[in-house]
Amino acid sequence: MNKRPEILQVSRLFTNVKYKIPIYQRNYAWEEKQIQQLIDDIYTSNGTYFLGNLIVNQKEADVYEVIDGQQRLTTLYLLEKYLKMDVLRGSLYFEAREKSNRTLSIIGTEETNNLLDELQSEELNRGYKIIKGYFQSERLNCTSFIEKLNNVQLIRIQVP
Repeated sequence: MNKRPEILQVSRLFTNVKYKIPIYQRNYAWEEKQIQQLIDDIYTSNGTYFLGNLIVNQKEADVYEVIDGQQRLTTLYLLEKYLKMDVLRGSLYFEAREKSNRTLSIIGTEETNNLLDELQSEELNRGYKIIKGYFQSERLNCTSFIEKLNNVQLIRIQVP
């Protein structure tokens, strides 16, 4: 098990790994201001853009428990779902929040519209709608944004 910090491209963050949000982490809580700021920072970046750290505890070969960075990680997941990037179902999940997991698995699909609101996570749906609305109102080019994501990096640090 490699415990050295890894520099990861955000566009490959959810490739062949799963991130578990433990029960002690708070619910997703980013508001419009934080989400829009993240999108703007990425969209206006030139060259490599450093997004910060993700602190994890590796539980299995391909499963990381998130200790710090959950809000940013969840927003990136919602962004990649909106952009229809190759994000595998279950690559981000909450340890004990069935509504959140159900919402993450269907968000951005037709199923989202068909599932009763009380069976979904209001916070995750709100985050997704903020992303969708911002891309539409600002007329952001999804293809250009995906290209920018290829230059965004973060450091995944494993605790011993």
